Amino acid sequence: MKIVTVYIKIGILLFLSIYAEAQEDRLTKKDGLLRATGAIEPGYLFKQNLLTTYVSGLLEYQLQERVSVRGDFAVYINMQENAYLLDNHGLYFGAAYHFTDKAIVDPYLGFQPGVQLTRVRYWNDTDLAFYQSKFKLVPVATLIGGVNFYVSRFFNFYVATRGVFGKFSGGGAPASVPLGEWRITFGLGFNIGLKK
Repeated sequence: MKIVTVYIKIGILLFLSIYAEAQEDRLTKKDGLLRATGAIEPGYLFKQNLLTTYVSGLLEYQLQERVSVRGDFAVYINMQENAYLLDNHGLYFGAAYHFTDKAIVDPYLGFQPGVQLTRVRYWNDTDLAFYQSKFKLVPVATLIGGVNFYVSRFFNFYVATRGVFGKFSGGGAPASVPLGEWRITFGLGFNIGLKK
């Protein structure tokens, strides 16, 4: 419990120091902004009642104050020994609409189609054994939303969520496997203005 308190205090001090510096180095516009993040992204597969974990990141370019294009990736980390989901890595590309012109608090919603490289484990009733499917590229659609808090011209804090919609079928598995999932992530992002 004591170590958690120390981490919370360090986090508060880090936030306050970045915020204090940001008052002198505030981001003034989002147009032409290039933003990148990397984080651990926990998720939940609804149909399978399965918790998932990914290493994720994004690269986003702000075309206008309210419109951005972005590409995201997610690398699945299989942390459950007997999970039916063996691999589920994804690439997504799409756009987001930002609700404010202000470069301080920046809520957004977006849509990203993509693909996931998926492999599952399934039960065979005839052999009474588990088997692994072949890898398969699965088309998916994702809805994204979140809030960016720009604390300086170079840093931001963010909270984001993603809904994934898709279905694995084939690859040797006898039945299709729904990939409906909800994910959430937060952390520190980096940004740089590419327009003067």
